[in-house]
Amino acid sequence: MLRLLHFSSSPSSFSSVKRYYCSNTKMVGERLLSKERKQASLRLCNVSSHMTELLELRAEKPSLHVVIIPGNPGVVQFYEQFVEAVYELLDGCASVTAIGHISHTKK
Repeated sequence: MLRLLHFSSSPSSFSSVKRYYCSNTKMVGERLLSKERKQASLRLCNVSSHMTELLELRAEKPSLHVVIIPGNPGVVQFYEQFVEAVYELLDGCASVTAIGHISHTKK
């Protein structure tokens, strides 16, 4: 169930302000209190003689492969939690790979 926040613009009517909130008990039970999240692995790859970073989570039997090309910043380590969340959202049925921009790493 989703409820909206609503506040009165009149300061004198604070006692009559309706208080709404967002609640989803199913989400709390399933997602926020879920088991430990699988960690993404980071590795360097040589692409046309330039080093680039790959951040990936591999599924055992993938039915899909999600490729993430980050925007700004183009450093994949910034997106580690996002990659892990996408993998978890797809219930581990898809491999997820984030490819960093070429030469954005000094390694």
